[in-house]
Amino acid sequence: MIYSSSVLSMVKLLEMEDSLKDNLESYVQVMQTKLDSIKLQATLGWEEPWFFPKLKISVEPKKGNALIWDNLNNAGDPDKLSKHVVCPVVMGSRWTIYKWINEQQQMLKRPCLA
Repeated sequence: MIYSSSVLSMVKLLEMEDSLKDNLESYVQVMQTKLDSIKLQATLGWEEPWFFPKLKISVEPKKGNALIWDNLNNAGDPDKLSKHVVCPVVMGSRWTIYKWINEQQQMLKRPCLA
């Protein structure tokens, strides 16, 4: 499922199999975005949705899925539409893995002197 707006270009739920690393790496190679957030759900039975209040949408993840969205606008500034919230854990625990994807290796570092 894909939702879009004028600035936030993607909120996408991807099915991940046992070969999670291979699937994710091949997907990342074809992505042409500046900086993406990837949240991988790594817990059993947790199905509370992520809410994007500015977009008025929610996405309910399932075990083994990944949620991917752009968090910068076309100018490279933080995208206010990417603000998201998740309901707090009442019982049990929740494990979330974050993976940041940079378009350029040194995008957030000093430029090379060479």
